[in-house]
Amino acid sequence: MSMFFYEDYSLAEIAAIENISRQATSDLIHRSMRKLENYDSALQLVKAYTQRQELRRNLRHALSKRDYATVSALCRKWDRLEDDEVGTANYEGKEQ
Repeated sequence: MSMFFYEDYSLAEIAAIENISRQATSDLIHRSMRKLENYDSALQLVKAYTQRQELRRNLRHALSKRDYATVSALCRKWDRLEDDEVGTANYEGKEQ
């Protein structure tokens, strides 16, 4: 997948390098994408990342305005987000 997405190789180029058919290359990439989407669906990583980015922007804005009540509220929200992530990891049998 890294050759396709990060190194911008074509399916034909990857197939030649790996000594497999172009169709097999395409199938593997699509299967891998579905697995990643399933993992993200289960772990909600993109959602958590987006929430963190929004919290960072809001914190920077509140800090620049010296709005410490909002900063405090946003920090509590950040803590809840992290607690939710730790709870999810524990539920799935992962170590902290």
